[in-house]
Amino acid sequence: MASPDWSPKDVQVVSSIEQLRALLDRKRLTILRMLAQRPMTVTQIADELGLVPASIHYHVKVLERAALVELVDTKERSGILEKYYGAIAHDFVVDPALGHTAQAPAYALEAIVRDMRAASSAIASAPVDDTTVLTAQLGAARLTPDKAREFAHRLEQLIAEFMAGGDEGDDTLYSMALALYPVPGRAGADESGGQDG
Repeated sequence: MASPDWSPKDVQVVSSIEQLRALLDRKRLTILRMLAQRPMTVTQIADELGLVPASIHYHVKVLERAALVELVDTKERSGILEKYYGAIAHDFVVDPALGHTAQAPAYALEAIVRDMRAASSAIASAPVDDTTVLTAQLGAARLTPDKAREFAHRLEQLIAEFMAGGDEGDDTLYSMALALYPVPGRAGADESGGQDG
């Protein structure tokens, strides 16, 4: 039951690096979605996810420090103080300007690496069928910084289209990991194996 004091916003714009880093974790995103529905204790979250409370406690504290969740109620039961946490909003949107800060790409790459490791394990143990992997690409090209920025902008538009395309009722959740970055010390190298031009 929600505390009468709990009144999350409809949408919160994530505008700090600390908030972005807190969001770049699938487990924390899951917890945040749960706490956007109703206030819960760490134990309740752990029970629902089938995880140990200590792990959930760590992630809730990261979200609380980033001001994405807050303590909304406390209840004493059998001498134990139960703390109920709620999300500050029902939905979260990352300010696009954060993508241009110095730290954001490194944090995003850390999250991509974690996701790709988890995806590799899941794919390796899954039965092979037509939904396992739709595409996985690795490529390189020599571009001017202006052309790279233009291409990155087009990718951002495609990603926004991808993320807006689904419905809650759709059967399968698809994930995408993508990074476009200059490779240090590789000026002039043609990693794609193509011709100079």
